[in-house]
Amino acid sequence: MGWEQNKFFYEERPYAYAVIGGIALLFSKNSQLAMISGIILVSCAVFILFLRKLHRSRLSEVNKKHQQFSEQKKKNSVKFEI
Repeated sequence: MGWEQNKFFYEERPYAYAVIGGIALLFSKNSQLAMISGIILVSCAVFILFLRKLHRSRLSEVNKKHQQFSEQKKKNSVKFEI
């Protein structure tokens, strides 16, 4: 499998968990196992999406700070010509 396929499955997996968990919850009228499985799957999906959002927002902050530092470093550098 190529990187693009792996990335697609990686990005879509929490949504698949949520859909499967939701279906399990819909059909869990007589089954406690289906209800527990649905709750766990939906909870995992929400948790994964939360962690991804948190990580990506922190990563973007780090990238912005790094970019600002690089720009400041370029401004402060002095070129000496002989």
